[in-house]
Amino acid sequence: MISSVGASLSEQTSDFQIMSVGTELTPAGLDKRDEVIEAIFAYINMVNAKGIPQYLLQEAQILSEVYYYTHTYTQTHTYIYIYIHTYRHT
Repeated sequence: MISSVGASLSEQTSDFQIMSVGTELTPAGLDKRDEVIEAIFAYINMVNAKGIPQYLLQEAQILSEVYYYTHTYTQTHTYIYIYIHTYRHT
């Protein structure tokens, strides 16, 4: 019923955080959107009550390390060139 799902912090301060959740639904999911919304909130409530499962924290750490060690960094002069090229007429 859900073809994709994503979540992110859309705002964060020292007092609160706002989390955004977005989904793409299949036609069947759209027909049962109330059930999909209930399932999403049920999962959020479960995580709130039980905490984030340890395997998800480990997976996030591994993915972060893989990204860190495999990420290709752009050289500083490339950013400067892009900035100058983009904003020289403003």
